[in-house]
Amino acid sequence: MRAFLKRFALFFLFLSFSYLLILFIFSGRILTNKLPNAQDLGNEVFLKKLRILDTAKNIDIFFVGSSHCNNSFDPRVFSKEGYKAFNLSTYSLRPFNAYYLLKNYKDKISGKIVVLETSYNLMNEHNINEAALGIVSNTELNANLWEMILKTKDFVVINSAAALWIKRIIRPLKNEKLKNSPYIGFNAAPSNKSLVNQIDSIDYYTPPVTHEAFEYLQKTIDLIREYHGIPVLIMAPVFNKYKNKSLNYSTVCHSIDSLAGENKLTFINYNDSLNYTRLNLDINSDFFDFNHLDENGAGKLSKVVLEDLQKKEILKSNK
Repeated sequence: MRAFLKRFALFFLFLSFSYLLILFIFSGRILTNKLPNAQDLGNEVFLKKLRILDTAKNIDIFFVGSSHCNNSFDPRVFSKEGYKAFNLSTYSLRPFNAYYLLKNYKDKISGKIVVLETSYNLMNEHNINEAALGIVSNTELNANLWEMILKTKDFVVINSAAALWIKRIIRPLKNEKLKNSPYIGFNAAPSNKSLVNQIDSIDYYTPPVTHEAFEYLQKTIDLIREYHGIPVLIMAPVFNKYKNKSLNYSTVCHSIDSLAGENKLTFINYNDSLNYTRLNLDINSDFFDFNHLDENGAGKLSKVVLEDLQKKEILKSNK
């Protein structure tokens, strides 16, 4: 029996070495993304954002979330009033990914205001693998990110992370050269004037909701507080007729509101009728699609968010 276990261990080591050797061969520049089931979702904008964050100082407020967040909060609006805002967002980010992303930058958020985007259609684990890949493709791998990778329980993510680890032995992430294109701090999306002709095509839908998403939202709140930050929950607006087609919108909002109440947090929903009216959003000039604001809409929202955070004395007025 002992001899069998020894042979099995040697065989396993041989397979592991062979696998790593294959990854090493396939991790060169020419063969990037050619290894089956391994992906490198390198994103110049996200990588540039994280490099800026690495050296940024005196940030007053973070906005954390998915593309909704990236399209909704314009740091320039805050800077005009003397605040330094940072939009820490990436595509498809769910509470699961947000927890690990913020844990990776726990020293940066220490003592800061952290606005967590709580979109009613992202309270689930759909696409956590894509967001996880987006994070590890643009961030140095460490124990925290390996924990996120393994908890996805997805072979593509795990295999991709292993390939990225090998690839960075050959070409470190810090050596990736970025274009000198300007970065204004968020996605200033163009308006889509054809949306008004598509309104009648909006169908009823039911975004999935999971208990795990709320568990990770709670863990993220606890993490922020552990580092003496101030968590705030904000739901960015979508086109009102699109929101009205969600069959479980009210239920999800009630759950988020309950979580905020239990934690004595501010939760501002800019989809509710009163707040939505205050924004004065126009389908022809303020939306990129039914689910995301354009640059003009983000400006309107950011001004109201700034005013609301000041009124609630979360942001101290500079005047």
